[in-house]
Amino acid sequence: MSLDTLETLMAAALVLLLGREILARIAILRAYSIPEPVVGGLLVALLIFALRSAIHIEVRFDTALQVPLMLTFFATIGLNADLAGLKAGGRSLIVFLGVVVGLLVMQNALGIGLAWALGQDRLLGLLGASVTLSGGHGTGAAWAKVFTERHGLASATEIAIACATFGLILGGLIGGPVARFLITHHALVPTPEAAIATATGFEQPKAVRAITAEAVIETVALIAVCLAVGSALANWLNGSVFELPTSCAYCLWASCCATDSPCAAGTRSSTWLCRCSAT
Repeated sequence: MSLDTLETLMAAALVLLLGREILARIAILRAYSIPEPVVGGLLVALLIFALRSAIHIEVRFDTALQVPLMLTFFATIGLNADLAGLKAGGRSLIVFLGVVVGLLVMQNALGIGLAWALGQDRLLGLLGASVTLSGGHGTGAAWAKVFTERHGLASATEIAIACATFGLILGGLIGGPVARFLITHHALVPTPEAAIATATGFEQPKAVRAITAEAVIETVALIAVCLAVGSALANWLNGSVFELPTSCAYCLWASCCATDSPCAAGTRSSTWLCRCSAT
């Protein structure tokens, strides 16, 4: 069973809607903040596996939109970020950065060590470590292409997608309960500054906000500019020590810079035209 581009897009949307409906009916999933894509995606993955194992029906999806949508995703993350927000993080942000870097090193050391102990290629251990568990599907697929073309690692793309999916599902299933335990155990509450910072923007996906034709066109245009600039940066740095196998990081950087414009006191920039909104 092969799905074309539109059917694949429809299936992806239905998976998200399925996850939302299940979360609306099962309180324990909401209590532990299990993401909608994990709930819907895990059920659909099990269904596809059952179809393939029991009655030998294999479902194949069209991946033509995979790379453009992943790059768009990375760009839109940066549209809601700015350097002023990073500066406001202060010491907590520096500590968090140190913890993340330490975990990345630990993941890579553990992955390479396990690959060596099991007699596998060291690149396989690296691919199953921070490249996919922290980088996700986009970064994993991009580095897998490099590992295959330049180092001859067989089935690198399939391994990367499997590792990234494994990490995504377990991260969603484990992260929510752990976060809930830490919040309740330490009686954590947001500071007034944090409450103000998250009052608007994509951190509140269910908040009602006006969507106008002008805003949609501006957003699409800004995403296109960020993708173009990110791709140009990736091509320019190709072969240097700053080379990355995908323009995801450059698209993210470009979108951050595009929205990092100064606004009046008490406001924040929300679009490339610096339309400031009250915080």
